[in-house]
Amino acid sequence: RADVRAAAVSALPGVAFPGSKAASSLARERLGHQDPGVRCSAVEALAAVSQRGDLEALEVLVARLEDEHADVRRAVIRIVPAFADHDDSRVVAVVVSRLDHVYSDVRRAAAQLLVAIVGKGNAEAIAFVEAHLAREGNAD
Repeated sequence: RADVRAAAVSALPGVAFPGSKAASSLARERLGHQDPGVRCSAVEALAAVSQRGDLEALEVLVARLEDEHADVRRAVIRIVPAFADHDDSRVVAVVVSRLDHVYSDVRRAAAQLLVAIVGKGNAEAIAFVEAHLAREGNAD
């Protein structure tokens, strides 16, 4: 049952130390589960059991912006800013790479996350957005 799996995944941070490879692996495996509730729990668990700012975990989390379910994308937007270091150029680059995604929901989620992880006046983020807008041209 999906609700039991989601509860089990949610328990990982309570039984594992941050940086636990085993707990991280279990959470990552559940990111592909068929139930969006389990995937949301896995997003939260992966951030909780990984070391703050772990680029590999951040890349995996940001990749879930491509999830078909809006709740999973919202979980990423809510969790990543607390997990990533503010204005971290590595994270900005990973998020910005989603601004060119084929699906508008993914692009929109990436833009929302970008706003949450950078401060106003972040020159790198402004340059990325400017380049993205130039590629889009005048298309609506």
